[in-house]
Amino acid sequence: MVCCLLVIRMRNIPLFTTEFGVASLVLEKIPYSGQAYIVIQNTNEPDRLLQECVAFCHTAGAVSVYATGAAFLEKHPLYTTVIAMSRSLIGLPLTDAVLIQVQKESLSDWRELYNKKMRNVPNAAFLTIRDSEKLLQEGNCYYIYKNNALIGIGVAENGAIKAIASVVPGGGKDAVLALCGALHSDTVSLEVAANNIPAVKLYTSLGFAEIGTISRWYQIN
Repeated sequence: MVCCLLVIRMRNIPLFTTEFGVASLVLEKIPYSGQAYIVIQNTNEPDRLLQECVAFCHTAGAVSVYATGAAFLEKHPLYTTVIAMSRSLIGLPLTDAVLIQVQKESLSDWRELYNKKMRNVPNAAFLTIRDSEKLLQEGNCYYIYKNNALIGIGVAENGAIKAIASVVPGGGKDAVLALCGALHSDTVSLEVAANNIPAVKLYTSLGFAEIGTISRWYQIN
């Protein structure tokens, strides 16, 4: 039996402008996880701007809405804090895991696996077809193998691990180390949601240290 899933393509709104201010709306994850994200740009009436943004997100199908970008959001429950972590590549443990660059023929499967693994990760990016095609052109997306078995996928560029997901239990450490090996820099950095406890513990065990806060996201409903 073959099943087909029709997913409606949602577009982000970089500038959602109202009489109460301006925000950016990230809507692409709505068909896949029911999540929408609001980035407040500027506002003269914050509560009314937020109300309009949330209403629009719900109309678009969002079940959960999160927001960042303004101090007035602090009255809402904190959803997660995105932190930056870094370490020197000197002395990093070695691994026999290897990276295989994604090819055009395998891009669709890689993107599908990426979005599946990132679906429930706090504040993880969703990859559109255009996003994945850009990564392919830049040569920054990888399959990660160890002992001829797929253990993870990832994105690495410019001294940073942009995304990583293990696909087998215990595969995270070797996946991280393999991606670090693809970076031509003295240090490696990454971003992670503070409430993604397993990931934070893994990075800390590998010598990564927190170097700052990127953003704080609040749950609006």
